[in-house]
Amino acid sequence: MTGQERAQKMIAGFRRDGRLPRAVLFHGPSGVGKRTRALEWATALLCESPAKAGAACGNCRGCSTAGRGAHPDLKLVGAAYQAALLEEEPETQRTIKVDTIRHLRREMETTSLWGGWKIAILEDAQTLESAAANALLKILEEPMPRTLWILLAASPESLPQTIVSRCARVPFNALRSGAVEEILVARGVLAREAREIARLSGGSAGRAVEMWEESAEDDEAPAKGDPLAPFEIAESLPRELALARKKAERMIALEIEKLRLAHLEGRVPFSSVGPALLELQSLLRALKSHADPRAATVLSRIAIEGLDS
Repeated sequence: MTGQERAQKMIAGFRRDGRLPRAVLFHGPSGVGKRTRALEWATALLCESPAKAGAACGNCRGCSTAGRGAHPDLKLVGAAYQAALLEEEPETQRTIKVDTIRHLRREMETTSLWGGWKIAILEDAQTLESAAANALLKILEEPMPRTLWILLAASPESLPQTIVSRCARVPFNALRSGAVEEILVARGVLAREAREIARLSGGSAGRAVEMWEESAEDDEAPAKGDPLAPFEIAESLPRELALARKKAERMIALEIEKLRLAHLEGRVPFSSVGPALLELQSLLRALKSHADPRAATVLSRIAIEGLDS
């Protein structure tokens, strides 16, 4: 994986030593490859014809199903997994609930269907509710044989220390701008556009891809200076509240990064961008506390347009 050589070496070391930990914590910023690397590792462990170095063959039944998250002994626990259990929409899943962990435990305690490892990849582990974290802790204290738990989280500090202490930790860093640029170019982004998006991505390939995919929508946005533009942009948000909040968060976070870079690169003094930055950061915090995304979008656009006046 581009830019995560240290994490790759640590995972390879687990395989080489022949003593896999029962629980591993991949921690680092969002969009830097934690989920991708977890799936690659799971695929290698579930491969039916692994190479001498333990790498997946890429052709067997285990590889073909694990690579797309469809292996019966691999549980990819994210918003879609929990939404299916609760019969709700994935976009509304903002925390991991105790019933999800209890259901997962029952699945992990059953006999492996294909006679190998049973693996659970727990996305956004930092969103575990208190009861869910306690349920997971009991599992990690006495894990079943031939099971592997891979937790993905923003940082060790975002999880209870009792859980962290039972995991082998693998750090993932923000990617170099050049690495993000390479990922974008490989997806067909023009080099000049990829370079600009990579600068604004904060080292997150996931965020960079989202920015690229939304760039077409930005081209159709109302022109700056139009007094109705903030309201038109707010009205263009998705009708579904969870989706609207997620998009508003991305829009405001991007504007914060643009202002931060403009100051760090010496293009504008802090006295010019400081008030807008504080306002945008306040709005982002409010959104994470369930503020109205349309109101937050209007206020953020007004703050940004105020810089140009």
